[in-house]
Amino acid sequence: MISKQTFINYINQKLQNNFTIQSLVSDIKPIDALSRIGVKIFDIDDLESLLVSDVFINEHQLEDNFTLVSFMYKQSHSLNQDEKIIWNEKLKNTPFIFDQNQKIKSPKHIYFPSVEFSEDFSSDISIIHSDVLTQINQNSSIKNWL
Repeated sequence: MISKQTFINYINQKLQNNFTIQSLVSDIKPIDALSRIGVKIFDIDDLESLLVSDVFINEHQLEDNFTLVSFMYKQSHSLNQDEKIIWNEKLKNTPFIFDQNQKIKSPKHIYFPSVEFSEDFSSDISIIHSDVLTQINQNSSIKNWL
């Protein structure tokens, strides 16, 4: 997933603040009550901004990428049908999967390798990194979702 420190670094950069990990609170209900008293709620639009930020791009590690992909999948499946449609549509264009060059790409712009894959195409298209692909291939639900 995303480390707490990376998350705090991003928030501090965005809000020009000095929050610490202790500033984070776990998911507390009802969220509406929290937002009325000024608690900052992190939603999918914020997630998209985080994932394209320099902080995330510089700090996210290859060994953590499948955990992030798995988190996105679990989030999608925890939502009601209307929310799931919105979430999945946003994620199509949100970069969160490492390609073969360890560049973060969106599901819409990254491909599973095929048997006919040729190195001639590798400069033109992004293929899921082999380490991440190995883990994805072990979970057919995540693979089908992607």
